Amino acid sequence: LTADGGFNTASDGDVDIALALLMAGERWQQKSYIDQAKAIINDIWEKEVVEINGFPYLAGNNLEKQAKDSAIINPSYFAPYAFKIFARADKNPKHNWEALVDSAYALINTSIDSKLGSTTSAGLVPDWIVMNKADGSISKSSDGSLTTNYGFDAMRTPFRLALDYKWNKDERAKQTLKKMSLLSTEWKNKEKIGSVYAHDGTV
Repeated sequence: LTADGGFNTASDGDVDIALALLMAGERWQQKSYIDQAKAIINDIWEKEVVEINGFPYLAGNNLEKQAKDSAIINPSYFAPYAFKIFARADKNPKHNWEALVDSAYALINTSIDSKLGSTTSAGLVPDWIVMNKADGSISKSSDGSLTTNYGFDAMRTPFRLALDYKWNKDERAKQTLKKMSLLSTEWKNKEKIGSVYAHDGTV
């Protein structure tokens, strides 16, 4: 239940819950946990994954809340390590979790490289983007609360990518993290890292 009294979802929360249930089910040999996880995994795909130009993308909320011509995307919701585990747990052949891994990496990199309304990109992933359902192009949201800042949402992305590299040695994670070198540069030069950066790297 959202603050405005309507029902909505945060797809990253659903991903984390399903993964936790799978891990708990394996750890304590509780089939009920695994069954609950599988039900959530099915709902994630059916209600939160949008197909654009033949590629699946994890939307920021449930599909019935999305606009007809665009999808709200939060790149920090992408958890490739979880999608790989879901691919093994979900037996529905229509749910292509490996394709969701591929689209996640592709879109994270596109959002890092794109200017998104700024004069330049500092190589940081944005909190939010909007994807055009007709051509797959991305842009900043017209909603001022859904910024392209590297902030309290986007800061999860390095963790999620690092975890995929730690668990799966996916080279895409390593290469994408290298793009985000502004953070290490800031630390070396200033011995501090800002809480929030604009897409152009301004604190």
